[in-house]
Amino acid sequence: MDNEVLEISFQELLQIIRKNLVIIIAVAFTVCFASFFVSQFIIPKTYDSTVKFYVSTTKEGPSASSAQDMSDLTYAQKVVNTYIEMLQTSSFEKQVLDASNVENYVDISFATLNNTEVFQAKISTHDAYESKQVADVLADIAPDVINTLEASATLKVVDPASVASSPSSPNVLLNTIIGLLVGLMLAIGFVFIQEHLDVRIKNEDIIGQKFDLPVLASIPAFNKEYTKKKKKAKKGK
Repeated sequence: MDNEVLEISFQELLQIIRKNLVIIIAVAFTVCFASFFVSQFIIPKTYDSTVKFYVSTTKEGPSASSAQDMSDLTYAQKVVNTYIEMLQTSSFEKQVLDASNVENYVDISFATLNNTEVFQAKISTHDAYESKQVADVLADIAPDVINTLEASATLKVVDPASVASSPSSPNVLLNTIIGLLVGLMLAIGFVFIQEHLDVRIKNEDIIGQKFDLPVLASIPAFNKEYTKKKKKAKKGK
């Protein structure tokens, strides 16, 4: 019994979709186009430029014994995380921005790479060349800053920055697809609610389904074109 109800409900849903297919397609493509337009022409594009550093784990002096007590990998991870914390200070960021002469939006972030002695700095701006410019300045300043804070530290650039060929965000294609799916869901939801709130009796099947009453007789509906033909036929006689 329950399966039958579900089957009927699904059939009704399909009928509603077929009936309002034009509206659903129109709304879906309107939202899709709006999403594409906003992503392509309104949201500022962001370009990333990355530079990778290698951290030498060789240490000299009194702290060398503590380094020997730990495994090389664990020690390397600790040193990398320490250097990242040193470079994530507001004073270092201000030093980089002042040296690069970039006044627009700039975002600088750091991340370790697969638990190795290599970490990455990512610079994001609204201009591909400005991103590389800031990345180059950071690559020049970072080794000196780390060496100033820790004399035995060694920081080398293993992968210099390059100019991004395409923006990292927004993802126009993804946003357009999401807009299309959201438009479809909104349109289907709207027409379904509209049909559900419509309490008019449209055919004799509804009477049997909702009120469990037999249909004794029905009056056919004549459209205007049929009425005009009947009038012309009477005049011709």
